[in-house]
Amino acid sequence: MRDISLADLNAIGGRSTLPIRRELVAAINKYRHQYDVDTPKRMAMFIAMIAPETGNFKKLEENLNYSAKRLRQVWPKRFPTMAKARQYARNPKKLANYVYGNRLGNKGHKDAGWLFRGSGPMQNTGRYNFEQVQKATGLPVLKQPELLRQPDAGTHAAFVFWRDNNLNSFADRGDVKGARKRVNGGYHGLKHSRSAYKKALSRFSKGASSKPASYKMRRELQPWHEKIKALGFDIQEPGRASPHNKDAVMAFQRQAGLKVDGIIGPNTKAAIDKAVAAVAQKSAPLPKQRPEEPKPVPAPIEPKEPDKPPQAQAAPKQPPLKPERSAKAPATVGTGGFLAAISALWAGIDPLWVLSLGAIVIVLAAAFWWFSDKGEE
Repeated sequence: MRDISLADLNAIGGRSTLPIRRELVAAINKYRHQYDVDTPKRMAMFIAMIAPETGNFKKLEENLNYSAKRLRQVWPKRFPTMAKARQYARNPKKLANYVYGNRLGNKGHKDAGWLFRGSGPMQNTGRYNFEQVQKATGLPVLKQPELLRQPDAGTHAAFVFWRDNNLNSFADRGDVKGARKRVNGGYHGLKHSRSAYKKALSRFSKGASSKPASYKMRRELQPWHEKIKALGFDIQEPGRASPHNKDAVMAFQRQAGLKVDGIIGPNTKAAIDKAVAAVAQKSAPLPKQRPEEPKPVPAPIEPKEPDKPPQAQAAPKQPPLKPERSAKAPATVGTGGFLAAISALWAGIDPLWVLSLGAIVIVLAAAFWWFSDKGEE
């Protein structure tokens, strides 16, 4: 659904040079997406409802300057006689306090009927309805009710009323009569609304998709809303272009030092990604260090048990063909074994002792030779 234009309002409500027309066009286009007024049927129904309330987009304040005759037509139960009607004829403030003073949340508040008279494109009426607008938008309309008689704030209030009364559902099924009853409390202005609806729907349906643009907007907004929510900001129902979520976006923009307009544009997107990356870096786990390989632990040396004396065994029987040998008798050794035994014996002898032994042998040999030689003589 495209934005509406001044040409649209001129075609639906007749031409006018009043500046309020342009201001209404700007305000409607500013707030309609937040309240899902984004199909030809929904926009046509919105225009059809405000057309009789604003006198075809020319005023934003309830006209209470009635004649006595007109008073009896509008409020027959309140003015059953002409005499009663004449007391309030052409006296807007007195009339407002009389017809609204004890209802719509006005009871107990001085001049509340007049202060909270019908205001804005949807003619929000009564202190209770003004209070709902203040809660939804943050506008201080309870202390400054005249704000709703201005195009921007008044249009915002009209969309709040539209949402709170589920008027999109009436628009989707084309129920002009039901919507009129919900807005007016009766059917005053029904003929006017039907005429405006037909003209508006014809203009808005040309080349337009019947699918709400809000679906596309939600797909675009959802990932950014989820990121902002992950950063700790109060996003409710990510993807919905609601005033609450807009406030959360503005809070992020304010913290990031950006232009605070509630629009998730290129600069805001870049700041969101940067903030998310910074948070992810802080919360990333440290790289795991490779555990040191355990050093081999030597196996404990078990204490050896003392050698046990060998158990007595029966002496093996010797073969009958071989003579018995003594256990201490050396076995017959070959040449190789004899030399090995000599080498082992030699290795264990002190060389000095060998020299001394050699000298003794020589002396004994010489003595033996000498004595032998003497005996022969």
